[in-house]
Order: sequence, then C-alpha cells, then structure tokens
Amino acid sequence: AADMGVSKRAVGQVVTAYNAPFHQFIVTDVANQVTAGKVLRYQIQVQNNGPSDGRNVTIQENLPAAPVPGPVTFLRADGASCRPDSVNQQLLFCDLGDMVAGARETFDLYVLVDPSVPTGTLLTNTATALQSGSNVVPPGASPSMPTVARTSR
Repeated sequence: AADMGVSKRAVGQVVTAYNAPFHQFIVTDVANQVTAGKVLRYQIQVQNNGPSDGRNVTIQENLPAAPVPGPVTFLRADGASCRPDSVNQQLLFCDLGDMVAGARETFDLYVLVDPSVPTGTLLTNTATALQSGSNVVPPGASPSMPTVARTSR
C-alpha cells in the first residue's frame, strides 16, 4: 500500500492597524493567526512516500466545529476539488485522484472565520489522507491551530 503523508499550515488575515484618514483597517497575512470576520487559508500538502501508487486519494478535512457551532465557513479550494459532507458541513472531502509513488500535491482551502468568534479562540482541525484499495487509513496531519487575533484600532 502507499504510505501517504499530510502536512498543513494556516495563514490568516489579521487586522494590524487602522488608517484613520482613509477609515480602513490594515490587514496583513500572518501564520497561525486570524482576525474574526476575516479569511483563513489552510495550505495542505500530500506526499505519497511509496512504495505503491495511491488510488483515488481523498483528503478528509475536519474544519473547526467548536467552541461555537460553525466558527468557520468553507469558501473555496484552489488546487483540489473539495465538497462539504451533505450532513456535517464542517467535514470536507478533497479529491486528488491517483498519486504515483513519490508524488506530492499541494492545495489551499479558504474559510471565513465567523465575526463572533472571541479573541484568543484556538481553532483546531485535522486532515487525513484516505485511499481506495487499502484497509489502512494513513494517520492524519498534526492539527493546525491558529488563534483568533485581537483587532486593534
């Protein structure tokens, strides 16, 4: 069977300042942080470490579901075809197709953080690589845990 590995990182839009003359917030992309009401990007990298090809590789992404119901909303994916589960919208399935031994795929998931999520909230989620033709489900990635940043004005 193929030995699939998953790694991920989070980069969020963080309000870093306020431009009073223009009446607008200044937003910067920051690793492992996000301001409530802004966009968070998860970059997911999948590696087939071999020795066999991975067939119908799918990434199961569990978006944060606590401490408030649905603190993030799936917006879109770039680099993979992703769809929310029909019952649990916080569960996504991203199809990568077949991956030959040694192949690496990277894609991005964009989510919108609910504006009501309190500052300092830890948004925990995991990604797991699944493949057909094997009874073994490879271990998931280490949780990506960005925190909701304080908005300064």
